[in-house]
Amino acid sequence: QNLTVQSSMICPPYTTSLALETTRFYMRKQIVEYTSPLDALIALAKQLNTYETHYQMDSALFFEQYSQGKTTDDEDFVEWAGSYQHYLALHQELENKLNNVA
Repeated sequence: QNLTVQSSMICPPYTTSLALETTRFYMRKQIVEYTSPLDALIALAKQLNTYETHYQMDSALFFEQYSQGKTTDDEDFVEWAGSYQHYLALHQELENKLNNVA
């Protein structure tokens, strides 16, 4: 089963926009297919790290502030929030699958 990771979706199939380097911090969208949910989760973690490095803020703290309306609705922040929500949902799904196996 192929999985695609996209930040705007929280349920299968998973698709994500991956950061491609440009002269200023701007996320250009690229859809990538993954063969496993773990690979998709790793891609999301890397994408979150890109935001965290650029904005010098942890994703959990950012999302808390974003959810409380303490940030702007810039495209980067909307994408970051969507990617973080997707990461959390996929992480929870994988954790549930592991718990059901044990």
